[in-house]
Amino acid sequence: SSSAPRLLQGYREIVITSREGKSDTLVERAMKAGAPGATISRLSRLRVQKQEEKSAASERAVICVPEDVAEEVTESIVSSANDGTTEVDSIRIQDTSHVFTHMA
Repeated sequence: SSSAPRLLQGYREIVITSREGKSDTLVERAMKAGAPGATISRLSRLRVQKQEEKSAASERAVICVPEDVAEEVTESIVSSANDGTTEVDSIRIQDTSHVFTHMA
């Protein structure tokens, strides 16, 4: 079957933490720049002490991209984060030895 699980090599993992509802824009820009897809999940913040600051719901987007498009995708995400249309808390980029996928 063509949808059998595969291990892919030569990828980078880009992890973006942003305000809830803002990761869609970042993922769209990443996909236009060559990312094959992304996984988005909601995050909950736990507080150790009572704080006065506003609680903001957050999301984490994980995007695994082939090394040959990683720089272009990263530049697109950083550009989007810097243009004021999204509220990004962090962007983490790391090499990954293998990516497990069910791509058809």
